[in-house]
Amino acid sequence: VAAKPSTVAAPIAVTRPQATTLAQPQTGIVAAGKSAGTATGLGRPSTDMEGVWNGPDMPGEMVGVAVVDLDGYGVVETVSAFTNKVLIGSLAGGQYKGQGFIDIPKRTRLVGIDAADLDGNGRPELYISAVKLDISRDIEVVASLVAEEVNGQYRIIADDIPYFLRRVDIPWEETVIAAQRAADTERTYGGKVYRLQRQGDDFDNGAEIDFGTGKLTANGFLPIQSDDQRVVVLFDINERLEVVKLTGKKIWDSDEVLGGSSAYILREDPNARGDKLKYYLKANLDRMPDGTILVPVNKGDDGMFSSKVFSESLLAGLVWDGDSLEEAWHTDPKGGYLADFQVADVDNDDRDEIVTALVRGIGDDLVQSKLVVYELP
Repeated sequence: VAAKPSTVAAPIAVTRPQATTLAQPQTGIVAAGKSAGTATGLGRPSTDMEGVWNGPDMPGEMVGVAVVDLDGYGVVETVSAFTNKVLIGSLAGGQYKGQGFIDIPKRTRLVGIDAADLDGNGRPELYISAVKLDISRDIEVVASLVAEEVNGQYRIIADDIPYFLRRVDIPWEETVIAAQRAADTERTYGGKVYRLQRQGDDFDNGAEIDFGTGKLTANGFLPIQSDDQRVVVLFDINERLEVVKLTGKKIWDSDEVLGGSSAYILREDPNARGDKLKYYLKANLDRMPDGTILVPVNKGDDGMFSSKVFSESLLAGLVWDGDSLEEAWHTDPKGGYLADFQVADVDNDDRDEIVTALVRGIGDDLVQSKLVVYELP
């Protein structure tokens, strides 16, 4: 349960850095079945997408991106969550402009961000997954945040929400914020996945999201509907994709390890008293308006409990044909870690793009992140 924060966060401190011109577009999408091969071990031909824009390098590790019309006036903003801050900016006319920051409580580390309008007032809230240090136990606990516009200022209106949060579009229902607690001490996720419920400035778990499988986690699942078939795509414990019926029966799985996430919570090592381990979140899944399933593929040192360092990444588009998932296309591999992505009209030109958050240098002192935007045909 989370109510109003005990200390009111300062309103967004608006800074307006000089606009940075984005790089000229270049080819960024490879159709499966071409000479480059497939990235997921699944393949079928498709058409190319048009190009990619590279945003300016920004210091720090980006953990999530949300493209959303925050004030309900019809113009979207790009909200980038870093481990220690939330940056609001915009992309228009080939330029990225930073508009300001949302202050984050002390000892809080962000691990993800999403947006949804749970109260139906036409102005989406920001749902920020976060952890913070519990000094008494010397471990991290989930302490997520909600921010929204209040009298023209963006403020944190609720903190210490004990759930990882993730926006999920359920085709036969609605858009929900999935909420799940962390395990008590030794794992990432614990317990059931619920729909987050809002009452005023209070947030708590509502009805359970129950798709007949005990493998759901707040991150890393996507319900899909094809004709009259309803199934769920999810990452299993080993980061392989599965497709399961709503009865819980698995009907397909991948041979390749996909996904990969550097977002973690620091918990106790059950085999060494006093030591701590990083327990990692699942990677996110999403879909395009045509139903194509978007799957990140991060490659590199993915040790289960040591620091994950991904040296190469791409985004793959998969198609469910009722029997199996096949790769339709993938982006050109890029050096670094793909932290998050979203399909949205990021530059307000009435055409959707794929917005990705790319991070380089995790584990080094000079971590840098940037937005990479792929244009659709």
